Amino acid sequence: MEILQAQEVVKEYTLGKLHVQALRGLNLAIHSGEMLCIMGPSGSGKTTLLNLLGLLDAPSSGSILLQGKPTQNLSYKEAARLRSRFLGFIFQSFNLFPVLNAFENVEYPLLFHPLTRKERRDRVWAALADVQLREVAMHRPDELSGGQRQRVAIARALVTHPLLILADEPTANLDSESAEAIMAAMQRLNQSHRTTFVFSTHDPRVVHHATRIVRISDGVIQHDGPQATVTNLLEKRISK
Repeated sequence: MEILQAQEVVKEYTLGKLHVQALRGLNLAIHSGEMLCIMGPSGSGKTTLLNLLGLLDAPSSGSILLQGKPTQNLSYKEAARLRSRFLGFIFQSFNLFPVLNAFENVEYPLLFHPLTRKERRDRVWAALADVQLREVAMHRPDELSGGQRQRVAIARALVTHPLLILADEPTANLDSESAEAIMAAMQRLNQSHRTTFVFSTHDPRVVHHATRIVRISDGVIQHDGPQATVTNLLEKRISK
């Protein structure tokens, strides 16, 4: 089932006298249960694409479809409502509230949903259990390691039961051991809950956990295929 589609998407910016075309007629379909990795160098358009898929921005032309319905003409409130209902976000800088503990950070997005206090608590405990963090639920972010903070961010993204989770450079601020643990946690969630993940990254460590790789360069998709194809290419380059 297709969750999100980008159809002939163009995104243009004007920076002073400079005209920049970040995306050039891009087409992409995201299917339920995928772990899709969008790769590309800085300036390739991958973050722009992630913002459009997350309804944080609108294309200059073309369409972003959520469950088959176009989204480009939505008002700010309508887009926010759809994000709250259907999408989860994980950021490289964690974006946790420093004055709230882990439990409260995960609970925060549920405050905007029509749930009872018990329903909220049950969901939060379940999300923290999914990322193996129940024991630090009462700790504030400054009392957690980088890997633990990123797992809190994952639990926060999961707790609303979104259709898919968009992750922007989720391993960028982590050491190799923490990055591997984070990717393994997301892979477990993908397999156990069929959670759909879309990553924007240039980190090859993320590639090995993806089921599909999309490579972007200069706002155009250069490759779209299964993980094994890109992994083989990376291994050949390393062996040279």
